[in-house]
Amino acid sequence: QVVELKPGGGALPVTEENKAEYVDLVCRWRLFGAVGAPVEALLRGLHAAVPAPILRELSALALMLAGEPHIDLADWRRHCITAGGLSRRSRRFRWFWRVVRSYSQQERQQLLQFVTGSRQPPVGGFAQLQGFNGGVHKFTLCAASHEPKDSLPRVHACICTLDLPEYSSCGAMRRALHIALSMGAVGF
Repeated sequence: QVVELKPGGGALPVTEENKAEYVDLVCRWRLFGAVGAPVEALLRGLHAAVPAPILRELSALALMLAGEPHIDLADWRRHCITAGGLSRRSRRFRWFWRVVRSYSQQERQQLLQFVTGSRQPPVGGFAQLQGFNGGVHKFTLCAASHEPKDSLPRVHACICTLDLPEYSSCGAMRRALHIALSMGAVGF
């Protein structure tokens, strides 16, 4: 299926000059446009089957749909796994959790969304974290030793994985994560 991301966009080549706009439009489509019709159909069916006063009282339903309202840092760390040669005893692992401990709840939500696509943990906590394919995927920190030192981290949101390059200091990691989260919030 071909989708025009903007009027006349199908006839426009992607160039260095419009690449940022193209990426922004693709991300907006994948996050919002592609799921708009199914979500609207789901809401129509839900409102047809369940009276509005009952919906307002079903906070458990909201919890199931939106996830836990608070991020439990201990639960997050406990259910985090490592890959790519990274270990729980490694400096990168310890620095990462030191940075996350220093974050506000909103910054933690940004980080979680950056890595998993969701701002909130699922019902049942991080043990029930799901990737985009619907399967359970533990939050994973992976060594990205092939990346240049102090470079930005990468994510694989479909499998809840954050690739962490080597950092010269905890402060360098903090800056790289801050830039990645800031750019993600602005660009998407």
